[in-house]
Amino acid sequence: MAIKYALLLNACTITLGMSLSSQAASSCKQFAFIYQTSFIQGDGEGMQSHNCKETNFNVGDNLYSKMQSLTSAGKQDQALKELDRVLAINNNAVDDKSYQANAEICVRPSQKKSFEQLMQQIGKQKAAALERTSKHHEAINTDIDFCLYEDAARLHLILAEKHTGDTSELKSAYAYNKQYPDKTYRDKLLTIANTQSMQFIDRERKLSSTVIYTPTLLEQAVDIFDAVEDSAGKSRVIKIAETRGDELAKHGSCRILASANAYFEIGNLKNKIADLKTRARKIGADMEQQNNTRAAS
Repeated sequence: MAIKYALLLNACTITLGMSLSSQAASSCKQFAFIYQTSFIQGDGEGMQSHNCKETNFNVGDNLYSKMQSLTSAGKQDQALKELDRVLAINNNAVDDKSYQANAEICVRPSQKKSFEQLMQQIGKQKAAALERTSKHHEAINTDIDFCLYEDAARLHLILAEKHTGDTSELKSAYAYNKQYPDKTYRDKLLTIANTQSMQFIDRERKLSSTVIYTPTLLEQAVDIFDAVEDSAGKSRVIKIAETRGDELAKHGSCRILASANAYFEIGNLKNKIADLKTRARKIGADMEQQNNTRAAS
């Protein structure tokens, strides 16, 4: 039973520290079949290597010609279908009777770059069409499929910036950076996160100046920094929450002490929460001795 070697592989991971702009598609295993000069077939027992024959190169020639004609005619979807049809021959497991070695695709060394550029052109047009119809996540997936990393990064940043307070987009953008590391991209993402968190911090500061305490706003700021794993930014917010809690803990009002407790909980400041409970018990005991049981309760 002969099974086929999958020449089209999963997307590769960009080398850490290398910028997206310097990534040529040749480094992406999505296009591995373009650079393949031989293919493997077998059933796991006694695998055999076979050099590409002229018939295999002809398959590549014909595919390129068809894709080029369809693309020039504005029929990108048909060009993609033609690509998928030929790649299916490479990827699908077939039995001995239906397997045809001459149907395998091989791309001539002289055509590797032009073949790659043609596929990226098709992918770019498909992603752009999806973006125009606000199908941003589908556009990102298409960009990655065709090794258009800069376009995928650009869309991630747009979505992260557009949805203020929506940490799901920040998390998605940060996850992309983990898979395709790029310092410039990460710096921009951290800037977006910092800008968004500051909006919540500023709102909390303005409200507290009018004796309206909203610790939930600082919680949102913390969530934003958590989404991009910015521990320094998170620590700054927790410090603000701690300072606000310290100020409120000096008061004897039940409502204000409850707010102080909520601020301390943002940073899980257990010692200060325990001290606050002790202070609240003392205030309650004093009120009870004054026969003000309702306030004590």
